[in-house]
Amino acid sequence: MSRSKNVWLPVVVVLGVSVLISLLIVFAGMDVLGWGKDPDDVTLRVDSANVREISKELKKEGVIKSRYLFTVYEKLYRNVGKVKNAFGVGRFKLNKSMAYNEIIRNLTQEPLKTVTVDFLPGVTVRDISKELAKAKVCKEGEFFDALNNGCFDYEFLRQIPANKLRFNRYEGYFCPDKYEFYVGEAPKMVIDRFFENFELKCKEYSKEFENTKLTLDEVIILASLVEKEAGGGDETGNVASVFVNRLNGKSVYPKLNSDPTIRYIELYIKPYIDTQNQEMYDAYDTYKCNGLPVGPICNPSIKSIKAVLNPPETDYYYFFTDKDGKYHWAKNLNEHNASLRKYL
Repeated sequence: MSRSKNVWLPVVVVLGVSVLISLLIVFAGMDVLGWGKDPDDVTLRVDSANVREISKELKKEGVIKSRYLFTVYEKLYRNVGKVKNAFGVGRFKLNKSMAYNEIIRNLTQEPLKTVTVDFLPGVTVRDISKELAKAKVCKEGEFFDALNNGCFDYEFLRQIPANKLRFNRYEGYFCPDKYEFYVGEAPKMVIDRFFENFELKCKEYSKEFENTKLTLDEVIILASLVEKEAGGGDETGNVASVFVNRLNGKSVYPKLNSDPTIRYIELYIKPYIDTQNQEMYDAYDTYKCNGLPVGPICNPSIKSIKAVLNPPETDYYYFFTDKDGKYHWAKNLNEHNASLRKYL
């Protein structure tokens, strides 16, 4: 019996080695041809034209699986005259499903051009999409397709309540700031840039968020009203105090009566909705709904968010601005009406 086993052992070993070699060949072939990999876009930063350094970054970003195989392939590819240009230095747009030859050709072309776009507080998602298109970062349609159908894994997004009356789920969460993008950048990567910035800002003020009675979404909604009413000016805190006072005294002041909510309906909902939806309009109109509107009406600044988190203590319940832009505050309706008669 032992002699029989010894006879079959070399056969088993040969078969095992053959299977292993076959699997390695299949693995290598799939990696070289880009088969079986997720078709995700990647922006690769190349700081050195050295193929070994480039292969390190490619593997890190999940574009290739074998650094050794890529360096060998790149050398053979050059030797047969398929590519003559040296690797460029800069940022390049790749896709994880690219074959090795496609990767090499892309990395030997001109690097991506960058563009800086400054988004001011109070912009809407629609405003942002137009600015991105104007700067040739990405097209409006592609931006909204990625926004509505993409998967974004951020804890703060999970805190946004599901509501069919909310026109744009992510309005309010595009942190206004100065951003650097690439011309022709993938829309999802663009959106991630905004969300990553928002997440970072939230962590900076985590204690303030924990100490408020409002939810994160309520803070952002209220901050969007404050942003539109105060414009980030010196009266931001007092404006926030009026709305907070009304929310705390909702039995007497059930409605916030903020004019910018009506402008949002007219300018940013109605022109982009196929059929009339009065229920949605009313859910945003603070002259009709009680308390906060169903969603933010812009993307507020950190200043407005901080004003909501730590509003000054006032006994104001009304305010308006006169023709010179000066704010007038009132403790009750009689005072408010008297000021209106006097200044307007």
